[in-house]
Formats: sequence, C-alpha cells, structure tokens
Amino acid sequence: MDKYTILKHKYAIDITRVSDGLPFAMACSNIVFEGDTLYQGDEYFTQEHKDKGWIPEGKDVGDVCTVGDTIPPGKKAGDIKQKGRGWISLDWDIGAELERVYGEVDPDLKKQLTEYFTEEMKEACLKETRALY
Repeated sequence: MDKYTILKHKYAIDITRVSDGLPFAMACSNIVFEGDTLYQGDEYFTQEHKDKGWIPEGKDVGDVCTVGDTIPPGKKAGDIKQKGRGWISLDWDIGAELERVYGEVDPDLKKQLTEYFTEEMKEACLKETRALY
C-alpha cells in the first residue's frame, strides 16, 4: 500500500497521507504579483491618532510618526522607486514544504512531484495567470 495518495490537476497536486488522512495541496509554482515600489513621504500623527490614544508621550498631532524615504531631486512621494516585475513564478522547495506539512520528506513522493511539475507546466501556469489579470 502506498504511503500517500495523489490526485493530479492541471497545475497542482492534492496529496493525502494514508495513515492519518492529512491533506496537502501544492501548485506547480508559487505565483505572486510583484508590484512597483513607490517613494514614501513622511507620515504624520492625526487627530484620529490622538482620539484613539495612539500618540506617544512627547508627540502631538502634526508630528512625524514615520519618516519617509530620502527622495531624490525631481521625484516626489508616490513616484516609482523601483519597477516591479508583475506576475512572477517562484519555485517551491518541495522538500521543505513536505517537511513543513508532514514532518518528513518521502523520497518517492518528492520524486513524483518534481517530475510532474515540469518547467513547461510552470510556464503555462504563469502565462494563464497573467492572461487573467
């Protein structure tokens, strides 16, 4: 009897450990959106902060609560500091994920996952995600 059951999907796999029924789902890659980083100006304490008791002793409404970025000449708060890459695909550390969920890394299971999640599948998944957004 196998130690794990696997149900394959288009871009993911559902895994269940047979002994205790512990489920785990894993996508072929970790797709995340990396947006632009903007220059941040100083943030100031407001009346709302004061009303809620959030202003520390020695500070008052209008004082700086968070110091913003050093903004270069010709730029202003809200301008792009660093351009994001948009939708990107990050590889999972399959062994680390299996260890995190199951407390062990079954070599046969890890091999099955590694072989199923091909680079072509990861690229297709990313392409489809980008098309949705």
